[in-house]
Amino acid sequence: MSLKLILAAMVVIAAVAIPATADEVDDLILDLKYGQPDVQKNAAKALGETGDPRAVEPLIVALKDSNRDLRIHSAYALGEIGDLRAVDPLIAALNDDHSSVRGYAAHALGQIGDPKAVDPLIAALNDRQPNVRIHSAGSLVRLGKPEYFDQVMEGVTNQNSGIREAAAEALGNTRDPRSIEPLNYLVANDRNSGVRQAAAKALQKLMVFASTPVDGQITSVVWPELRNYNYDEAVAVTVNFRNTGSQPHSFWVGYSVQDANGKWWDALHQQTASIQPGQSWSVQLEWNPPNIAPGGGYASAVTLWSGYNSDTGFLVGEIDRKTKASAFWLLSSSDASTLPPETG
Repeated sequence: MSLKLILAAMVVIAAVAIPATADEVDDLILDLKYGQPDVQKNAAKALGETGDPRAVEPLIVALKDSNRDLRIHSAYALGEIGDLRAVDPLIAALNDDHSSVRGYAAHALGQIGDPKAVDPLIAALNDRQPNVRIHSAGSLVRLGKPEYFDQVMEGVTNQNSGIREAAAEALGNTRDPRSIEPLNYLVANDRNSGVRQAAAKALQKLMVFASTPVDGQITSVVWPELRNYNYDEAVAVTVNFRNTGSQPHSFWVGYSVQDANGKWWDALHQQTASIQPGQSWSVQLEWNPPNIAPGGGYASAVTLWSGYNSDTGFLVGEIDRKTKASAFWLLSSSDASTLPPETG
């Protein structure tokens, strides 16, 4: 199946999002609290689709219900809403008796994007059930841990269709461009309709994410101390920034210094966890001067990026940049030199 046909199929299966009115949300909350089991389950699913924050507390209560299906749908719905109030209850749900509840709790923690979930999700990688491990790895990728991507991929070729479906859902949750190729494969080739549908839905999420403008702003920079540095000293900078876009996003932050000859030296860049719209974040980066770096004055620059191309090894999508003309001096010998006045 061609990519064009796959995209067309995605459009067909995509539901048109119609915002729920306040009365509709109130009715769904009542159904969630007092309805019969099937009504409660459907209400939880519908509340997740509304994205209404009033549903968070009732869904947290439902996350502890004796009805397993209600707990599953409540965990998934809390992830769709993405409210930070659900983080601790979802972390607790990683210990639920049923693996599907644990799996969707792990999935939801990735969607919410709070870094406090990283350690519990790493612990969940030891879960006895593969669907829980796959969802945990997918959420860790979304939280800025791309090294767990291969653990998600292990489920794509599993003989069990339920595990392949979990892998498709987790790939859609990663927001990693590497997910597109395996998801396209599952849509075109998997023999199970549930897996194909899950993969198509995951692709749709990735395409929506890719088409959503990413925006951010560096709000302040704590530059290196304006002084002489030795070669055994790290030259540190702290970058404070804010997600000014409309969607959660995992940003990349770069730090470079420029010697007096005009050559740029790059420090090790850093990927953040998923940052919610309006949320501020802080990253500290260090440049460790190599022996071949010349002594003398250095300028510094910090840059906020939207992504990273693993094929080329380059950061991509520059969003914001700040520079400092005279940032610090690197001693060329053990003899102290006189630090000239700052010029910018």
